[in-house]
Amino acid sequence: MGGILAFEIWRQAPERVTHLALLDTNPHAESADRQSMRLDQIAAAASGRLRELATESLKPIYLAAAHRDDDSLLSTILDMVMDLGPDVFRSQSLALRSRKDSVPTLRTITCPTLVMCGDEDRICPPAYHELMAAEIPNAELKVIENCGHLSSMEQPEVVTHELKKLLEKI
Repeated sequence: MGGILAFEIWRQAPERVTHLALLDTNPHAESADRQSMRLDQIAAAASGRLRELATESLKPIYLAAAHRDDDSLLSTILDMVMDLGPDVFRSQSLALRSRKDSVPTLRTITCPTLVMCGDEDRICPPAYHELMAAEIPNAELKVIENCGHLSSMEQPEVVTHELKKLLEKI
């Protein structure tokens, strides 16, 4: 959700943004199919099935193949989901469901920008990031190998290195 928030911050106060990092994000508005799926997920979470929902989608969708059996990583992610709980899940899902299309915003971004994703990101695939990098002036694209949607957790060293490089740019 960070990229979606970053787009909105840029729209409202671009003069306050000196550098932008768009990691594992989607510039498109939510499709009708995804909007419907989110309502089903909200209902499942509200009925006490948040753990089941997170577990079912965690491995196959969010993580690269190399990380799907990393019990420590899976446990950390599941703990985060459960700590936030169904009310936060609902709020986040509704925000994602009604987000603006940020594709028209891309050409307006003028600060140094890092566009980064995992090569196995199935939630926000590399094609979305290629589009963003092509449309944003001063953007650099970085696709991380052996990485899914949770790049900062799956490949933290690579993400940190690339963010430091971005912040060095004037």
